[in-house]
Amino acid sequence: QELTLLAMLANLHEHRRINSGDTQYAAFYRQQLYYVLTQRYGKAVPHMCRLSGEHLQLLQPTQLKSADLATEVTVLPFCLCAFRTAALHRWMSAPVRTSV
Repeated sequence: QELTLLAMLANLHEHRRINSGDTQYAAFYRQQLYYVLTQRYGKAVPHMCRLSGEHLQLLQPTQLKSADLATEVTVLPFCLCAFRTAALHRWMSAPVRTSV
């Protein structure tokens, strides 16, 4: 439950973009999430989006360049996998999905 909550809080702050501090909070919650995963379960911080192959900097605030989703990151609460939001949206809207 703690891990799911941290992932959901990170996503909330990453995607709402109401003020410039939101990405700082998103990075903070991702840092907490991956600290727990690393310390308790030995899981490494992912450094690449499994859909697009793009480099992820999950422990740093996202540099939002525009209103699009190209730089946003999403952590799925049920499996804690991290993706570029745009790549996840493309995959979800594809008529036939490949496994990740």
